[in-house]
Amino acid sequence: EVIKLLSNGIEPVDEIDPSFAEFTYTPRSLPDDSTPTSILSMFEDMGFLNTYKIDLHTLARFCLMVKKGYRDPPYHNWMHAFSVSHFCYLLYKNLQLANYLE
Repeated sequence: EVIKLLSNGIEPVDEIDPSFAEFTYTPRSLPDDSTPTSILSMFEDMGFLNTYKIDLHTLARFCLMVKKGYRDPPYHNWMHAFSVSHFCYLLYKNLQLANYLE
């Protein structure tokens, strides 16, 4: 699964959706099988892979394991976790939080 996830490289966030980095984007509109790829894209867009020397295969494996570990109750499920991650990404991008992480 890791190889499949990484086979097409990291998709730029604006190719996921032109409004992906805006508060108007609805993360639940993304197909479930595209969410791990989108997480990798967010990490790349924030520069975390290079800044924190995160191994891409390790991150991909971690995302897939977390996704598999979630059960599917009505609320606290994988899509909720992805939506929260996306919101944190929006805060980072739109409020220039990178300045606080230096």
